[in-house]
Amino acid sequence: MPDLAPTDPANDDLSVRTRARGNVLLIQLQGPLVGGAVDTVRMYLVSTLARQVPPLMVVDIAGLTLMEEAGLEVLRSATRHARNEGGRLVVTGGQHLLGTSTAGLDVMPTIRDAFFAPDGSGESPPSLDRRE
Repeated sequence: MPDLAPTDPANDDLSVRTRARGNVLLIQLQGPLVGGAVDTVRMYLVSTLARQVPPLMVVDIAGLTLMEEAGLEVLRSATRHARNEGGRLVVTGGQHLLGTSTAGLDVMPTIRDAFFAPDGSGESPPSLDRRE
C-alpha cells in the first residue's frame, strides 16, 4: 500500500507505512499524530479493518513524536473493532507516549514481541492468533 504522507524523517508530517507479514498487517506510524493527522489515521484504520477479515494488525507507534488524546482514542476504537470482528489489533512501541494510558489497548513493547513466539521459532504470531 502507498504511504499516506512523505517519509522524509526531517519532515514534520505524519507518515503511515504498511507491510503484510503472512496474514498480519503491520502499520508503522511516524511523526506527530495531532490535528488532521488523527482523522487521516482514523479513516485509514476504518478502511483497513473493513478489508482485513479477520482483522489481524500490529500498529507500531514507536516512531510517533507526539500524540493527542484523540489519537489514543482512535487506537482504542480500532482495537475494539478488531476484537468485535474476531480479530486482534496490537499496539507496539510508543511507551514514551502511552505512559499508563493503556486501558482498552493490547500493548506489546516491540514489533518482534507481537510477531514471534517467545522461543524465537518464528512461528505465526501467537499473540495475534489468540482471539479473546
